[in-house]
Amino acid sequence: MPELSLNDWLAYGTLAGLFLIFIISYFIARAKAAQNKASAKENTRLDAILHRSSERGEGVLVGTSEGAGAQVGSLAGLAGLQTQAHVFRHSLHSDLPPKTVAGDGNLVALSQQLNASIYHSADMPELYKLDSSGLAGIGSYAYLAGLIPELSRPNLSALLMQGELSPELILALDAAKRHGLDAIMASSSLSGQAAAHFIDPQSALGEETFMSQSTRPREKAGLKATLICLKIARGLIIAGLLVAILLQFLGVLP
Repeated sequence: MPELSLNDWLAYGTLAGLFLIFIISYFIARAKAAQNKASAKENTRLDAILHRSSERGEGVLVGTSEGAGAQVGSLAGLAGLQTQAHVFRHSLHSDLPPKTVAGDGNLVALSQQLNASIYHSADMPELYKLDSSGLAGIGSYAYLAGLIPELSRPNLSALLMQGELSPELILALDAAKRHGLDAIMASSSLSGQAAAHFIDPQSALGEETFMSQSTRPREKAGLKATLICLKIARGLIIAGLLVAILLQFLGVLP
Protein backbone atom coordinates (compact mmCIF):
# COMPACT_ATOMS: atom_id res chain seq x y z
CA MET A 1 0.00 0.00 0.00
CA PRO A 2 1.52 3.34 -1.01
CA GLU A 3 2.24 5.82 1.73
CA LEU A 4 -0.25 8.68 1.86
CA SER A 5 0.93 12.27 2.07
CA LEU A 6 -0.66 14.98 4.19
CA ASN A 7 -2.50 16.31 1.14
CA ASP A 8 -3.94 12.84 0.47
CA TRP A 9 -5.20 12.56 4.03
CA LEU A 10 -6.77 16.02 3.83
CA ALA A 11 -8.50 15.18 0.54
CA TYR A 12 -9.85 11.84 1.76
CA GLY A 13 -10.87 13.38 5.08
CA THR A 14 -12.76 16.18 3.31
CA LEU A 15 -14.61 13.70 1.07
CA ALA A 16 -15.49 11.50 4.03
CA GLY A 17 -16.70 14.52 6.00
CA LEU A 18 -18.90 15.73 3.15
CA PHE A 19 -20.38 12.26 2.73
CA LEU A 20 -21.12 12.10 6.46
CA ILE A 21 -22.72 15.57 6.35
CA PHE A 22 -24.87 14.49 3.39
CA ILE A 23 -26.14 11.40 5.23
CA ILE A 24 -26.91 13.36 8.41
CA SER A 25 -28.60 16.21 6.49
CA TYR A 26 -30.67 13.73 4.50
CA PHE A 27 -32.10 12.01 7.56
CA ILE A 28 -32.68 15.34 9.35
CA ALA A 29 -34.63 16.60 6.30
CA ARG A 30 -36.67 13.37 6.19
CA ALA A 31 -37.45 13.67 9.91
CA LYS A 32 -38.56 17.29 9.55
CA ALA A 33 -40.74 16.38 6.57
CA ALA A 34 -42.40 13.63 8.57
CA GLN A 35 -43.12 16.02 11.45
CA ASN A 36 -44.54 18.70 9.20
CA LYS A 37 -46.72 16.70 6.81
CA ALA A 38 -49.63 19.05 7.41
CA SER A 39 -47.70 22.04 6.05
CA ALA A 40 -45.46 20.16 3.62
CA LYS A 41 -47.33 21.48 0.60
CA GLU A 42 -46.58 25.09 1.45
CA ASN A 43 -43.06 25.16 2.84
CA THR A 44 -41.47 27.20 0.05
CA ARG A 45 -41.98 30.75 -1.10
CA LEU A 46 -43.17 29.54 -4.50
CA ASP A 47 -45.79 27.23 -3.00
CA ALA A 48 -47.06 30.06 -0.80
CA ILE A 49 -47.47 32.28 -3.88
CA LEU A 50 -49.31 29.55 -5.79
CA HIS A 51 -51.62 28.90 -2.84
CA ARG A 52 -52.39 32.62 -2.51
CA SER A 53 -53.04 33.09 -6.23
CA SER A 54 -55.39 30.08 -6.33
CA GLU A 55 -57.39 31.43 -3.39
CA ARG A 56 -57.76 34.84 -5.04
CA GLY A 57 -58.43 33.48 -8.53
CA GLU A 58 -55.35 35.23 -9.92
CA GLY A 59 -52.77 34.14 -12.47
CA VAL A 60 -49.00 33.62 -12.48
CA LEU A 61 -46.56 34.58 -15.25
CA VAL A 62 -43.54 32.33 -15.75
CA GLY A 63 -40.49 33.58 -17.68
CA THR A 64 -37.76 31.17 -18.76
CA SER A 65 -34.33 31.84 -20.29
CA GLU A 66 -34.25 35.02 -22.32
CA GLY A 67 -31.88 33.48 -24.85
CA ALA A 68 -29.28 36.27 -25.09
CA GLY A 69 -26.37 34.03 -24.17
CA ALA A 70 -28.29 30.88 -23.45
CA GLN A 71 -27.40 27.81 -25.45
CA VAL A 72 -30.13 25.67 -26.94
CA GLY A 73 -31.13 23.05 -24.39
CA SER A 74 -29.12 24.68 -21.60
CA LEU A 75 -29.47 23.33 -18.09
CA ALA A 76 -30.79 26.67 -16.83
CA GLY A 77 -33.56 26.73 -19.44
CA LEU A 78 -34.57 23.15 -18.66
CA ALA A 79 -34.67 23.99 -14.96
CA GLY A 80 -37.12 26.76 -15.83
CA LEU A 81 -39.35 24.20 -17.55
CA GLN A 82 -39.28 22.14 -14.38
CA THR A 83 -40.56 25.10 -12.38
CA GLN A 84 -43.18 25.76 -15.05
CA ALA A 85 -44.47 22.20 -14.67
CA HIS A 86 -44.73 22.69 -10.91
CA VAL A 87 -46.72 25.92 -11.39
CA PHE A 88 -49.15 24.45 -13.92
CA ARG A 89 -49.77 21.28 -11.87
CA HIS A 90 -50.73 23.42 -8.88
CA SER A 91 -52.93 25.75 -10.96
CA LEU A 92 -55.10 23.28 -12.90
CA HIS A 93 -58.29 24.52 -11.22
CA SER A 94 -57.31 28.18 -11.05
CA ASP A 95 -59.78 30.75 -12.42
CA LEU A 96 -56.95 32.36 -14.39
CA PRO A 97 -54.45 29.77 -15.69
CA PRO A 98 -50.74 30.62 -15.65
CA LYS A 99 -48.79 31.62 -18.74
CA THR A 100 -45.20 31.02 -19.81
CA VAL A 101 -43.04 33.27 -21.98
CA ALA A 102 -39.62 32.19 -23.23
CA GLY A 103 -36.74 33.76 -25.09
CA ASP A 104 -35.96 30.76 -27.23
CA GLY A 105 -38.08 29.00 -29.85
CA ASN A 106 -36.99 25.56 -28.70
CA LEU A 107 -38.05 26.34 -25.15
CA VAL A 108 -41.45 27.51 -26.40
CA ALA A 109 -42.00 24.22 -28.23
CA LEU A 110 -40.92 22.21 -25.19
CA SER A 111 -43.10 24.37 -22.95
CA GLN A 112 -46.19 23.78 -25.09
CA GLN A 113 -45.62 20.03 -25.13
CA LEU A 114 -45.09 20.05 -21.36
CA ASN A 115 -48.33 21.94 -20.72
CA ALA A 116 -50.29 19.64 -23.02
CA SER A 117 -48.99 16.56 -21.18
CA ILE A 118 -49.87 18.06 -17.79
CA TYR A 119 -53.50 18.70 -18.79
CA HIS A 120 -53.83 15.31 -20.46
CA SER A 121 -52.38 13.55 -17.40
CA ALA A 122 -55.00 15.32 -15.26
CA ASP A 123 -57.80 14.21 -17.66
CA MET A 124 -58.48 17.86 -18.50
CA PRO A 125 -57.31 18.16 -22.13
CA GLU A 126 -60.15 20.55 -22.97
CA LEU A 127 -58.60 23.19 -20.69
CA TYR A 128 -55.26 23.23 -22.52
CA LYS A 129 -54.62 26.31 -24.64
CA LEU A 130 -51.79 26.61 -27.14
CA ASP A 131 -51.19 30.24 -26.17
CA SER A 132 -50.39 29.22 -22.59
CA SER A 133 -46.76 29.37 -23.80
CA GLY A 134 -45.35 31.98 -26.13
CA LEU A 135 -42.19 33.60 -27.44
CA ALA A 136 -41.40 36.92 -25.74
CA GLY A 137 -38.41 37.81 -27.91
CA ILE A 138 -34.90 36.61 -28.72
CA GLY A 139 -32.28 38.72 -26.98
CA SER A 140 -32.35 40.64 -23.72
CA TYR A 141 -34.18 43.78 -24.85
CA ALA A 142 -36.51 41.97 -27.23
CA TYR A 143 -37.38 39.65 -24.36
CA LEU A 144 -38.11 42.65 -22.13
CA ALA A 145 -40.28 44.19 -24.83
CA GLY A 146 -42.41 41.05 -24.90
CA LEU A 147 -42.39 40.38 -21.16
CA ILE A 148 -43.19 43.78 -19.62
CA PRO A 149 -46.59 44.25 -21.37
CA GLU A 150 -47.65 40.86 -19.96
CA LEU A 151 -47.25 42.31 -16.45
CA SER A 152 -50.24 44.57 -17.11
CA ARG A 153 -52.60 41.61 -17.49
CA PRO A 154 -55.58 41.91 -15.12
CA ASN A 155 -55.71 39.68 -12.03
CA LEU A 156 -52.02 38.77 -12.20
CA SER A 157 -50.41 38.00 -8.84
CA ALA A 158 -46.78 36.96 -9.45
CA LEU A 159 -43.85 36.89 -11.85
CA LEU A 160 -41.49 33.91 -11.75
CA MET A 161 -38.29 34.01 -13.80
CA GLN A 162 -35.78 31.19 -14.04
CA GLY A 163 -32.92 30.41 -16.40
CA GLU A 164 -29.99 32.26 -17.92
CA LEU A 165 -31.19 35.75 -17.18
CA SER A 166 -29.19 38.88 -17.93
CA PRO A 167 -28.90 42.00 -15.70
CA GLU A 168 -31.26 43.93 -18.00
CA LEU A 169 -34.14 41.90 -16.57
CA ILE A 170 -33.95 43.99 -13.42
CA LEU A 171 -36.29 46.29 -15.38
CA ALA A 172 -38.90 43.51 -15.48
CA LEU A 173 -38.53 42.90 -11.74
CA ASP A 174 -38.91 46.63 -11.09
CA ALA A 175 -42.05 46.74 -13.26
CA ALA A 176 -43.45 43.74 -11.38
CA LYS A 177 -42.89 45.51 -8.06
CA ARG A 178 -44.62 48.64 -9.34
CA HIS A 179 -47.62 46.53 -10.35
CA GLY A 180 -47.72 45.07 -6.84
CA LEU A 181 -46.75 41.57 -7.99
CA ASP A 182 -44.75 39.01 -6.07
CA ALA A 183 -41.51 38.41 -7.95
CA ILE A 184 -39.08 35.50 -7.80
CA MET A 185 -35.93 35.28 -9.88
CA ALA A 186 -33.57 32.31 -10.14
CA SER A 187 -30.70 33.00 -12.51
CA SER A 188 -27.65 30.92 -13.34
CA SER A 189 -25.91 34.08 -14.56
CA LEU A 190 -23.65 35.75 -11.97
CA SER A 191 -24.42 39.22 -13.31
CA GLY A 192 -28.15 38.41 -13.36
CA GLN A 193 -28.00 37.24 -9.74
CA ALA A 194 -26.20 40.41 -8.64
CA ALA A 195 -28.76 42.65 -10.37
CA ALA A 196 -31.76 40.71 -9.06
CA HIS A 197 -30.50 40.85 -5.47
CA PHE A 198 -31.19 44.61 -5.32
CA ILE A 199 -34.87 44.08 -6.15
CA ASP A 200 -35.41 40.68 -4.54
CA PRO A 201 -32.95 39.79 -1.75
CA GLN A 202 -34.52 36.33 -1.52
CA SER A 203 -33.62 35.43 -5.11
CA ALA A 204 -32.24 31.94 -5.64
CA LEU A 205 -28.47 32.09 -6.03
CA GLY A 206 -25.87 29.63 -7.24
CA GLU A 207 -26.90 25.98 -7.24
CA GLU A 208 -30.31 26.89 -5.76
CA THR A 209 -31.26 27.93 -9.31
CA PHE A 210 -31.42 24.29 -10.33
CA MET A 211 -33.29 22.97 -7.30
CA SER A 212 -36.24 20.78 -8.22
CA GLN A 213 -39.74 21.64 -7.03
CA SER A 214 -40.40 17.98 -6.26
CA THR A 215 -43.01 17.20 -3.61
CA ARG A 216 -41.74 13.65 -2.99
CA PRO A 217 -40.33 13.56 0.56
CA ARG A 218 -37.40 11.27 -0.24
CA GLU A 219 -36.34 13.23 -3.33
CA LYS A 220 -36.79 16.58 -1.59
CA ALA A 221 -34.70 15.46 1.38
CA GLY A 222 -31.92 14.36 -0.96
CA LEU A 223 -31.97 17.71 -2.75
CA LYS A 224 -31.78 19.65 0.52
CA ALA A 225 -28.88 17.50 1.72
CA THR A 226 -27.07 18.02 -1.59
CA LEU A 227 -27.54 21.79 -1.29
CA ILE A 228 -26.08 21.81 2.22
CA CYS A 229 -23.05 19.79 1.08
CA LEU A 230 -22.47 22.12 -1.88
CA LYS A 231 -22.57 25.17 0.39
CA ILE A 232 -20.11 23.58 2.82
CA ALA A 233 -17.79 22.50 -0.02
CA ARG A 234 -17.88 26.02 -1.45
CA GLY A 235 -17.10 27.47 1.98
CA LEU A 236 -14.14 25.10 2.44
CA ILE A 237 -12.73 25.97 -0.97
CA ILE A 238 -13.04 29.71 -0.33
CA ALA A 239 -11.50 29.36 3.14
CA GLY A 240 -8.63 27.28 1.74
CA LEU A 241 -7.90 29.83 -0.96
CA LEU A 242 -7.92 32.69 1.56
CA VAL A 243 -5.56 30.81 3.88
CA ALA A 244 -3.23 30.00 0.97
CA ILE A 245 -3.16 33.67 -0.11
CA LEU A 246 -2.42 34.78 3.46
CA LEU A 247 0.38 32.23 3.86
CA GLN A 248 1.90 33.31 0.57
CA PHE A 249 1.90 36.96 1.65
CA LEU A 250 3.57 35.94 4.92
CA GLY A 251 6.27 34.04 3.02
CA VAL A 252 5.31 30.62 4.39
CA LEU A 253 4.38 29.30 0.93
CA PRO A 254 6.66 29.79 -2.08
